[in-house]
Amino acid sequence: MQGQNDPEYESIIKAISAITFLATPHRGTHLAETLNRILQTAMITNSKQYISDLAKNSFTLQKLNEQFRHVAPRLDIVSFYETQPTSLTLKSPRIMVLEKDSSVLGYPGETSKALDADHHGVCKYESPRDPNYITVRNVLKSLLSKIISTNNSRKPGPSNRRESHDLRSFLAITEIPAIDYSFFRDQWARGTCEWILQDVNFVEWLQVSESTSSLLWLSGGAATGKSVLSSFIINHLAERDACCQYYFIRFGDQKKRTLSSLLRSIAYQIALTIPGFLQRLLELTDEAVDYETADPRTIWERIFKSILFNMEERKPLYWVIDGLDEAHDPRAIIKLLSDVAHSSIPLRIVLIGRRSSEIESSFQKIISAMKFSSFASILAASVVDTPVTAAPTATSAGTAGCGKSHLLPGITKYHSLTSSGRERNYFIHAPGNYSETTPYPVVVGFHGSSSIGLFFEVDTGLSSDTFSANKIMVYPNGVGGAWAGANYSEASVEEDLQFVSDLLDDVRGSYCVDDSRIYATGMSIGGGFVNTIACNDVGNQFAAFAPASGSYYTDNDAAHEDCKPARSPLPLLEVHGGADGSVHYDGGDGEGGEEPSISNWLGWWAQRNGCDDSAKQVEDSFDGDVHHTTWNCGSEEGALQHWKIDDMGHCWASTEINFSQVAAGQGPTHIQASQIIMEFFDKFTKP
Repeated sequence: MQGQNDPEYESIIKAISAITFLATPHRGTHLAETLNRILQTAMITNSKQYISDLAKNSFTLQKLNEQFRHVAPRLDIVSFYETQPTSLTLKSPRIMVLEKDSSVLGYPGETSKALDADHHGVCKYESPRDPNYITVRNVLKSLLSKIISTNNSRKPGPSNRRESHDLRSFLAITEIPAIDYSFFRDQWARGTCEWILQDVNFVEWLQVSESTSSLLWLSGGAATGKSVLSSFIINHLAERDACCQYYFIRFGDQKKRTLSSLLRSIAYQIALTIPGFLQRLLELTDEAVDYETADPRTIWERIFKSILFNMEERKPLYWVIDGLDEAHDPRAIIKLLSDVAHSSIPLRIVLIGRRSSEIESSFQKIISAMKFSSFASILAASVVDTPVTAAPTATSAGTAGCGKSHLLPGITKYHSLTSSGRERNYFIHAPGNYSETTPYPVVVGFHGSSSIGLFFEVDTGLSSDTFSANKIMVYPNGVGGAWAGANYSEASVEEDLQFVSDLLDDVRGSYCVDDSRIYATGMSIGGGFVNTIACNDVGNQFAAFAPASGSYYTDNDAAHEDCKPARSPLPLLEVHGGADGSVHYDGGDGEGGEEPSISNWLGWWAQRNGCDDSAKQVEDSFDGDVHHTTWNCGSEEGALQHWKIDDMGHCWASTEINFSQVAAGQGPTHIQASQIIMEFFDKFTKP
């Protein structure tokens, strides 16, 4: 990567056409953290930066991988990974030094191969007859044959970097499409998603005659791994040397929900593979049209119908569009795509998303419209009802992370990911007796302002066996020490909601999760953001919510009608201090905006959950200082609960002194919020 911008190495860089990786830690290893801890504990030496750089998903590795993404498309990449544990010392047990998910980049067209070897044996062979040696030798031989063959020329691309830069500016492309693909490809587990290759509708769509355009609709329920399936299809097409473009519609990112963004991204990707189309697009720059703000129909007419549909290129283009139901207007996308029957270039389009009556009706209209076209069309809906990414070793309730082992369970670990183009991170704590084959409930805890997840973990004690012996605890970090909703928040509501969705996908892909038992709690602005989650579609991924001392900036007198829970009733418990001097029980001007009175806020949730307000029960204790109110909502008993502690300030309720109580200038309280919240969560499972 260093040689990319160094003229001295220009000729060498241009000569490289393939790279073979042997058990390379692209995403790092947890053993790096362990080694540094051993060095510090043993006082042999201080921790080493180069070791820290090899930590799981370290910033250095992420930066390097992001740079390499721009180079990788012109290379043949083969990644070998180990399958056997390695003995580090004579007496120590054998462990996996590098898991497959770190050894494989997950790029389109990348070839990954397993070696029956430990970390030492991937590059050391007993003899020329060693099966591992033969496997590596054959790959190198194949790559060399391809390089020297005059018949296998590379795909054409932009003639120079200036053209590519001009194209990105012209189409207002702010994020490389591969980022979303790589994120979901990382969640894929070996042996999963392959059922789609035998699906009758998919095979028919894939093998339709060369001159025919076709359309396939794949639908499935929430949290069934549809986006991971999309990444699998993209990779399969790339391995077939198909010309594939793709787009991931993301609910939490408003820009990625628009038809304009979808069309501009697809056009950009096509231009990178068809030079003639690129040149025609660059000719449009003289028209001075701002395509970022242009109407989607204008983009479709000028770029696709007028140019692409009339190109002489005859090789089919494959479009994979994920998250159809999360678009601002799914019907507009479907209606627009009905024009592809008139394209001279065969277009094979697969749309993936949840089934809805609106989408079904729109597809039916396309069938009628396409009947009169001179091009044949296929419309097929393959329903995915079970998690398509569930690993073979997982139970029916488990996720893709089932079957993946983890070093040092019971110790809180740091993870990072990319969400909405921004690096985000979180801490995760698995039970000390964590079993890779047992699906666990997950509790996500959101910290207060000017804080981090690790502090929230310590303050609440939620990771202790007393409260969560059988749960996976997750503590995300807000941008700038805060969560969306306040006037001082650095991240938008859409960004933080997308982060929650990406975070859950990341945890599901790494750990064995019971998807029906995911919960959220938080304090102060973290509690307010828990409420924001509950008021949006992403809240449907959770079974219950428990904000504490929450500042409900997005659910106040002016905005409460904007709260649209994904289902009703939605179990919710709130804990609040009557003497809270930061987030006043009676509402008013807060640090980050207008806050509702807790009484009004509870009333809105009683209405949203269809609770019987006339039959609510109030139990007073501790000489009238603690008040516990319970509502029955529909068939759910106690689906809405509230704990008010009259003399408690702005802190986490605990019978043992904690940091937030010290900061609030008070001692222990009568009740233990951590215990109450966990017991509340245990009562509810997502339907």
